[in-house]
Amino acid sequence: VGTCYYMECSEAESEYVMTGNQDCGSNLLNTYNNTWLHNYGGDGQRPMINNFNSQYMYASAAGGYTRSLDHGYSFSGFSSGSSSWNQFGDLNNFNPSIIYYANNSEVVRRIDDHANPTLSTNVTISNLHSAFTGMTGYTIWDVYPSNADPNYLFVSAIKGWPSSSQPQRIFYTTNANDPNPSNIVWNEIPNIQNINQTYTWLSGIATDYENPDIIYLAFGSWGTDKVYWYDIPNNNYKNITFNLGSWGLGCIILENGSNHGLYIGSGNGVWYTNDFYQQNAPGSEWKHYNINLPNAYCNDIQINYHSNTIRAATFGRGVWESHLVCPPNYDLTVSSNGVFFEAEHDLTCSSNYNLNSIMKFRAGNEIDLDLGFEAGINNNGNYFEADRKSTRLNSSHRT
Repeated sequence: VGTCYYMECSEAESEYVMTGNQDCGSNLLNTYNNTWLHNYGGDGQRPMINNFNSQYMYASAAGGYTRSLDHGYSFSGFSSGSSSWNQFGDLNNFNPSIIYYANNSEVVRRIDDHANPTLSTNVTISNLHSAFTGMTGYTIWDVYPSNADPNYLFVSAIKGWPSSSQPQRIFYTTNANDPNPSNIVWNEIPNIQNINQTYTWLSGIATDYENPDIIYLAFGSWGTDKVYWYDIPNNNYKNITFNLGSWGLGCIILENGSNHGLYIGSGNGVWYTNDFYQQNAPGSEWKHYNINLPNAYCNDIQINYHSNTIRAATFGRGVWESHLVCPPNYDLTVSSNGVFFEAEHDLTCSSNYNLNSIMKFRAGNEIDLDLGFEAGINNNGNYFEADRKSTRLNSSHRT
């Protein structure tokens, strides 16, 4: 059974799942007909799939990256990548023709021309070793494009196993796509070693979908796991580890459109939390979301919003799929103030609100804005949002 390091899913065509596997290279699963296609050899590393057009796929192994223009049936290389064993790259979440990848000590931005691949360009966009002190021996480990702003990019750098003398470091830029690389300004996130005093491995960064200056950090090593919420401009950390335990963390991902729903992959499967559980379930803020999942280390998690599923890539037990975590209320009638309300099935509201904050409704089946519903919008950037396939607006509603 597959020993998966990393995984990518297609948002445009939810049936496609690509994995990077130890010893077995990169492999593509079509869940529609339950067939696997072997794409690329070596030790498979992080794959990528274009979310707008899944015929564009990328596979990697130790030493480089390769690209497919035909849904994974044929590949050709485009980069020598990093000289290290691990290969990390990711697509810009707003323009997937822009690829960022680690190339030893710096970060490369590639603009992929699918129509004429020979016109694709690669340019180094970082100068971390000359701009920051103490970077001798450090290499770029991973890249994290923002979910909220196409110009934000986060990267981590390592120098062997993290320790007090060589802590893992995190850098970011707010203008990663500037046409002139010399204009790109990088900043270091300070005090990482202060919150990660046990110098455990950075398992991942999850970026917020609304505020590009908010990120979630997961540090994982057996016995010393830590998860933090971080506000960059204010240099403000909040420990949200709570009852997570010490299983070794493999990854972290934030669910778009939720009340900050976070999934963690660990040595004990998948865990989940959100704002509701953190505020209302002391001692059990993180929920073990492990039904039918085998006892294996979870290295990667992906969410497919087209199918409303979460997929977990395990080391030794292959890839598993489940529905996203359901909210505690099946049906919900909203009559109180708040910022986020969610129901598994139907949500109904007939109340009047003068919005002092952003207010969101979310439901699995229908949102019914009934007689008496009113959302008064002010001039402070607040708004009302109803998120679901079916939102029924009674003729008397007003927003």
